[in-house]
Amino acid sequence: MIIRLKSLVISTLFCFSTFVVFAQEITLHNMEFVGQRHALNPALNPTSRIYFGVSFGTHLASTGFVPTDLYRNADGSDTSIILTPRLATNKMTRNNAIRSDAALDMSFGFRVNPKLFIHGSMSAKEYFRFNYPKELFEFLFVGNADDELLGKSLDIGNIAVNGSAYLDFSAGAAYQINCKLSVGARIKYLYGVANFHTHKASLSIKTDPEYYQMSITNDFEFRNSFDTAMFNNPGNLMNLNNRGYGLDIGATYKLMNDRLITSASLIDIGSISWKSNTSRIYNQSENRSFTFNGFNRDGFDNSDQFFEDLEDTLMRAFDLNEESMNEYRTFLTPRMYLSGSYWFNNYVALGALMYGEIANQRLRTAWSVNTQVKMGRILNLQANMSLLNKNISNFGFGFAVNLMPLQFFVVSDNLSVLLNPLQSNTVHVRFGLNTALGTGKDKKNPCSPHYISPEDRLIKKQEKKSKKQKKESAPTEPEKTPTTVTF
Repeated sequence: MIIRLKSLVISTLFCFSTFVVFAQEITLHNMEFVGQRHALNPALNPTSRIYFGVSFGTHLASTGFVPTDLYRNADGSDTSIILTPRLATNKMTRNNAIRSDAALDMSFGFRVNPKLFIHGSMSAKEYFRFNYPKELFEFLFVGNADDELLGKSLDIGNIAVNGSAYLDFSAGAAYQINCKLSVGARIKYLYGVANFHTHKASLSIKTDPEYYQMSITNDFEFRNSFDTAMFNNPGNLMNLNNRGYGLDIGATYKLMNDRLITSASLIDIGSISWKSNTSRIYNQSENRSFTFNGFNRDGFDNSDQFFEDLEDTLMRAFDLNEESMNEYRTFLTPRMYLSGSYWFNNYVALGALMYGEIANQRLRTAWSVNTQVKMGRILNLQANMSLLNKNISNFGFGFAVNLMPLQFFVVSDNLSVLLNPLQSNTVHVRFGLNTALGTGKDKKNPCSPHYISPEDRLIKKQEKKSKKQKKESAPTEPEKTPTTVTF
């Protein structure tokens, strides 16, 4: 299937609109009541013996500017503003990123025996990563006629875009090897719905300081697996031939008389092969160069005509060709978690966590310190402060409550966005509702402080039986008959 420029624009806008809605998840990792944390480390067990539930998570982040970097109030006025694009670009580093994820999942888990816990999930996921150089936004915000950019060659082609929508069916287990070490793994079957990504991109622009003509050099290939007809007939969604597999692995280890609990995990190792509705747009000749003189003003009066003219201009100027493909492969974004929590008693702990992901051949990290509180089997709380997306002012909070048999939880890695959304570059929330059973003391696990050995259980059972027999065989006092007096 050949994709024309309009379809390409529509698919891109679709992905941007739906993906602007879970990259790193910091707070959920240490919520001991919540079974969904298996998604971050398959070796972690919830406190319940059985759970089943549904949850939704959404995340949007930028490592560049925040919204208030784009404008300033004029003369202290709330109604008059001055645009400050140069301030925004000054806040950027050489390489920046916009990241967003969303996931709607149904998950379950149950304890087979004291050592083995089985878990699984069915999820619909969306994923987007956009890595861009600072020069790109200088060109878009400041313009090619800026005095600092005239005559300067801007390398704005070091761009990487990767977006996918897919279904994830996973099954795994956590196994307790001994009282110190537990391990876990999950296997995933992936069903791809849509994908777009830059296989390669190189673009440089130089503006003539006298005539403002732009000399453009490019080397480009864009791959796509997307069908706009799915919006008209959603039934076609299940007829796609995009398949893949994934793997999560993890472990936990206890130290210092089990007060210090450490964990490590590597998740989302895998890929998807895209075979349905695949195509690519690419340069027929490498490092194509041309001069762009601008658009005709009259073309803006008719939007349909403008799109057609724009398509013809770009395809001809960039020397682009479009063709269908048989198959191509994309990889998931590998993510890792390292954490440690020290429990002072059965109620309060302090901990730290490191998160990392490899996206578009770049490693990005996040760091967090936290405090956890458990109030019996009813309430689980967490507060943390994290360095996310090059911003230290991220205050997270987690809340989980057991109202037998229902469990409700909500977590966020950044509550600061509620106080001042225009000065935050991270938005994250996840909430869910579970049915959680068997949250009592674990008396059958030899590693549990409440463990009762089979011998002791047998002795207690016999003592209980003996007491019952003694009570049944104890002699009863004869009934007293009333004395009758006759006169």
